[in-house]
Amino acid sequence: MDSATLAPPFLIARHGDCFAQVRAAPPISPRVLLVDDCPVQLLLGCVLLARWQIIPELARDGLEAVLLAREQEFDLLLMDVEMPVLGGLAASHRIRRHEQQCKPARRVPIVAYTANEAALDERTWRDNGMDAVLGKPSPESVMERCLKRWCPDRFEVSRPSFL
Repeated sequence: MDSATLAPPFLIARHGDCFAQVRAAPPISPRVLLVDDCPVQLLLGCVLLARWQIIPELARDGLEAVLLAREQEFDLLLMDVEMPVLGGLAASHRIRRHEQQCKPARRVPIVAYTANEAALDERTWRDNGMDAVLGKPSPESVMERCLKRWCPDRFEVSRPSFL
C-alpha cells in the first residue's frame, strides 16, 4: 500500500511487513481568546466560533485580556479595539512587551476584531503589535480564512452536521 494514494485524514501504520490504514485524529481545537466589552458581540463571536467546535476564553476588556494572555497559552487573540479600562491597542502593546521579556516559544497572533475596521489604519494596529484586522460581524468565510491563516496546525475546516 502506498501512503501517497491516501488522502488526509488517513495515516499509514506499519508493523513489520503489514500496513494498516487508520483515521488520523482531528487536530485539537485552537485556543482562542475573544475580547470584547459588549456581551452581544461576545455571544455572536462564540456562536460563530462554535461552527468549528471552538469554545473561546472570554475577556471583557483589554486588562482582562493581558492577564489571561500572561497566564495561559492561546493560539489566537481576537481583540476589540475600543473598550473601557484598557483598549485593544494598548492591551496588544502590553502583551507584546510581556512576550519580549518572557521569550515564549511562539508569538501569539493578535487580530483586531472591530466594528470600526475602516477607521483603523494598518500602521496603527501594526505599531501596537496586532497582526491583522477583522471586521465584525464577520461572515463565516472570513472567520474561516482567519482561523486557517493564524491556526493552521490546530484548525479543522469540517464542521459538525448539526450546525
